[in-house]
Amino acid sequence: MSEKNYGIAVFDVDGTLLDTTEGMLAAVRYAVQAAGLPLLSEEAFLTFIGPPIQNSLKAHYELSDEEVQRIAELFRDRYKTKDLFKAVPYRGIYELLDRLKKADIEIAIATYKREDYALELLKYFHFDRYT
Repeated sequence: MSEKNYGIAVFDVDGTLLDTTEGMLAAVRYAVQAAGLPLLSEEAFLTFIGPPIQNSLKAHYELSDEEVQRIAELFRDRYKTKDLFKAVPYRGIYELLDRLKKADIEIAIATYKREDYALELLKYFHFDRYT
């Protein structure tokens, strides 16, 4: 019996499967406040979505590499323990994945997000059933 496969669809986690903005920004605000830094505008905080936290911290604050790493650890600890699951699946994403699976399209994930976070999110939101 030959296996059918009509292609592959590759998805990112952040901004494609899930809107992770709320949790990411909550963890960023927490880390910034815990470090005693002034809060930025909402517009400035939105620029933290996407690039590594270290890059964003350096772009907005005058910090040493050691300070950046310390704040990045505050962010990671908070995000993993409190804010990771504040994500929201995009409307229609499950229906799309169901249609792709039914059409024998292989589904894969490629993400810049830390692997442990990505795996936890995929499992929590039941995306793991598609890969």
